[in-house]
Amino acid sequence: MYKFLVEKIRILINLILFSFSILLYYLYFPFYFIGLKKISDYLLEIASRVCLMSMRVEVNIIKKPNNPLYKKKKEIHIANHSSPLDILITQGFFKMPCLTTAHKHLSKILIGIKFVVTQYGHYPFDYKNNNSRILALKNIRRTLCHSNKIFYYP
Repeated sequence: MYKFLVEKIRILINLILFSFSILLYYLYFPFYFIGLKKISDYLLEIASRVCLMSMRVEVNIIKKPNNPLYKKKKEIHIANHSSPLDILITQGFFKMPCLTTAHKHLSKILIGIKFVVTQYGHYPFDYKNNNSRILALKNIRRTLCHSNKIFYYP
């Protein structure tokens, strides 16, 4: 009986956390449209972390050594795309732009997701379309001209 009750409470907490992450996502819009982009971006980062937490996703990041040589180099992180939720890890933990197809999947549950990810700095693209892939690679080059990091899910 005790284990059953604990599991029900855990499910309830996860549902509350997930609902809170959706609320944070939708709070993005008013803050963005009144010109508070940094706050709206921060809300998306927190929403991403809370959403992952609600799904009991554990993220372990091994930090590189604190070496000044690393700060001067451009970084392209390439990861194996395994889920539309990958963008939540990139946004919530790495806080850097990425090339993504997640908007295709997430648009089924999050209204305006393509607009939001684009405004955050991500580059949505269609991997089946050659022109879209070429444009995505050009976006990588453009991003690396003014930023040192980008994430890419091939």
